[in-house]
Amino acid sequence: LAVQKVAEEETWVLGSEGKGRVQPLGEVQARHVVKTGKETYLQMLLVDNFIHADMHPGNIIVRLTPGEKLPTLVLIDAGMVDVMGSHEQDNFIGLFKAMGSGDGEVAAKYLLNFSAKQDAADVE
Repeated sequence: LAVQKVAEEETWVLGSEGKGRVQPLGEVQARHVVKTGKETYLQMLLVDNFIHADMHPGNIIVRLTPGEKLPTLVLIDAGMVDVMGSHEQDNFIGLFKAMGSGDGEVAAKYLLNFSAKQDAADVE
């Protein structure tokens, strides 16, 4: 997996409207997109301490380059980004572990730890 770090600079991706150009991915391509997306997201959160605060499907471009077998993911609209402190990173790691083990109660506690004040939740 090659992750190009461009958080410090503004870059542009040339393209055109996707009208009439949307095509389904094959199984190998789709698996590549999912794996690359997961690895990129975890790299940002857990290694680089970088969070893209507006990550949704509209901000992810799957680019198919003629002659290439696998698509490239392009993340756009990095207008809301932040660098996480150790407290936030620990909460994300705990949240991911709890979700992976199917422990909703522990996952909820880690989510609540993101807020210093919890007026609407009974955390006991």
